[in-house]
Amino acid sequence: MFALPSLWSSPVKKGNLHRLYKRKALGRAQSEEVLDTLKLYVEAGKVLGDRDSAQEWLHSEVRALNGSQPIDIFDTFAGREMVRDVLGKIEFGEFS
Repeated sequence: MFALPSLWSSPVKKGNLHRLYKRKALGRAQSEEVLDTLKLYVEAGKVLGDRDSAQEWLHSEVRALNGSQPIDIFDTFAGREMVRDVLGKIEFGEFS
């Protein structure tokens, strides 16, 4: 199974962890955004073969995204859909 990106497994300082526990739960829309983002990370790993390749691709300029780095457009649903579309094209041989 594809492991979560290293940014999710970074050490957390005690003070930051305390603030995290004091926060209220995410709302439905926020939860769906987080899950969609994680699914896209997993999809990138599967399509590109491994976590390292996925991380490299996510931080590279992609011509199919007008030179944007995929990671830079993860913050909106439309951006994630664009990345998902490019991954689908890579998976089926439409892009190299």
